[in-house]
Amino acid sequence: MATSEGDAPMSEGLVNEFTEAYMKLGTEGRTCMAFAMTTFEAFDDMRLEIASGNLPEYEMCFLGMAAMYDPPRDNVSQSIAKMREAGVKCFMVTGDHPSTAAAVAKYVGLLDDRQKDDNCKKIDEGLSVIHGEVLDMLTPEQWDEILSQKSVVFARTTPAQKLVIVKECQKRKEVVAVTGDGVFDAPALKKADVGVALEAVGSVFAKEAADMVLIDNDVRNIVKGIEEGRLLYANLKKTIAYTMTHLMPELYAVLFTFIVGFPLGLSSLQVCFHFTLLFATICLLIILQSIAYLLRSSTSLP
Repeated sequence: MATSEGDAPMSEGLVNEFTEAYMKLGTEGRTCMAFAMTTFEAFDDMRLEIASGNLPEYEMCFLGMAAMYDPPRDNVSQSIAKMREAGVKCFMVTGDHPSTAAAVAKYVGLLDDRQKDDNCKKIDEGLSVIHGEVLDMLTPEQWDEILSQKSVVFARTTPAQKLVIVKECQKRKEVVAVTGDGVFDAPALKKADVGVALEAVGSVFAKEAADMVLIDNDVRNIVKGIEEGRLLYANLKKTIAYTMTHLMPELYAVLFTFIVGFPLGLSSLQVCFHFTLLFATICLLIILQSIAYLLRSSTSLP
């Protein structure tokens, strides 16, 4: 590592010290970046790329570490609380370190202290923070256990692993909505049943892959979308039920009197008055029903 007296080998004590430092910063919700340098011979027009494998990876000199803090968006906590009340499972999928992801999840109310944090690469009973490297080793039974929880944090995930999480949810007949703003979120946004990108900070690839774009970047609009969707779904079922229950008896009565030759029980004017009064009353009851009633945890609503 680089010191004021020149380069010096890193001792086990220094390694442990830096490990404790980034773990402590991670538990505070900060993302840590390590800096290192090396000297090598470069050719003319040489481009360093990960795909080509020409990036120097050995004989690096550690320079130091910096911590960054990316605060959660406003109103995230309130939105998560409302979605939980509505029976919506909330999963956090990030590339950050597990300790950082757990700290942010607790800050926004996605996890609480009663839930278990585990930065190790293993799956235990009640695990809430899962390292991306273990996803390829999970059995279907372990996926069932993980996805049955109301809140799960997936840390250190790659774009391919985000896509795997979406597919595993869909295998279990779940309707999946994904929010994202980066290039790495594009595959998951495309595969999800509903992909939501952010206008102000979203990349072009994310917006193209998403089904909708939040213009004002307010996550509360997602909750509003759930409210409106459930209202439409509930009203559609009620309208069909109402229409079938009052039309079929009237239709059978008219057909019966027509077939047997009896005079009609109701005149045309009486039928029109009945339709106008009853139909208008039912429509008002459907329109003015409480939104809070729809934002409930119920298996009868999507």
